[in-house]
Amino acid sequence: MRRLSLFAGLIVLLVISLSAGLIAAQQAPTTPGPLVEATPTPEMELPETTPEATAQATLEATPESTPAALLTDETYTVVRGDRLIKIAERYGVTADCLTRANRLTNPNRILIGQTLLIPVSCQAGQGGGEIPAAAGTTATVTDAGITGNGVCQFDRYPGRVAPGGTYTIRAGDTLDFIACDFGIALRCLLETNPQISANRGRIHAGDPITISLACPAWEGAVIP
Repeated sequence: MRRLSLFAGLIVLLVISLSAGLIAAQQAPTTPGPLVEATPTPEMELPETTPEATAQATLEATPESTPAALLTDETYTVVRGDRLIKIAERYGVTADCLTRANRLTNPNRILIGQTLLIPVSCQAGQGGGEIPAAAGTTATVTDAGITGNGVCQFDRYPGRVAPGGTYTIRAGDTLDFIACDFGIALRCLLETNPQISANRGRIHAGDPITISLACPAWEGAVIP
């Protein structure tokens, strides 16, 4: 009986020991392993977008526009900020040819609302040849300038030439013959050149005067 009690006691002690060991194992702190640093994934760097960069990219992507070939004579109405040379570039012609085609006495002065003729003959840098003057007048506009037709009888200088619309008075010239030669009204010639009226109608050799083909046609006889 005593042995049985002793054996039961040993079994109880063994169970207690096993339970204590199991509890201690569960409560023991876990030693952390070495930390492994994660390698960051490199991000793709996007180019900075600015209005300037966008505009530049657009400019580089846009091909230069080539002026379309003119099939017929066209007209263009001048707007604010226009310059003759820019209009000429737009149509692929020269400013010099547009000056002659539109009888401009000053190519640097065009007016808002003014209608300009864009002739086919001016295209590809051509001079446009001889261009008729305003209706009723007898002068022509060529590469040399406004040229008189020389039909005025007894005129000393038939076929006068006014480069860029400016004629230089020569000895023996008279206003009647000048107006007749260029085929414009004498009254309009005087209005175009107020300095002549201010000088009481006197002209002198070497004086420059403006010849405007916008004037009405000469209506007098061939002998002024």
